[in-house]
Amino acid sequence: MVAYKASAVARFLKSPDPDCSAVLVYGPDAGLVSERGAALATAFAKRQKGEVEIVRLDDRDFAEEPARLDLELRTRPMFADAKVVRATAG
Repeated sequence: MVAYKASAVARFLKSPDPDCSAVLVYGPDAGLVSERGAALATAFAKRQKGEVEIVRLDDRDFAEEPARLDLELRTRPMFADAKVVRATAG
């Protein structure tokens, strides 16, 4: 696990480590966290080959089906070549 300080986040957003498969973005500014999460999802999608499905999950999804995140991470996309899973809370 690697923790980035605020000053290094912009660099990571432009070019995420190719070996990185999961990222936790958190902080006191919900708008900035959301913006960076969206940028990361886009960056992860761009580094995939072919069509990419971006799956967005939130609190309601987890309330209805607690195992949904695990399910999405373990399954392959039906209509795309790759999948990016973006989970949000709050």
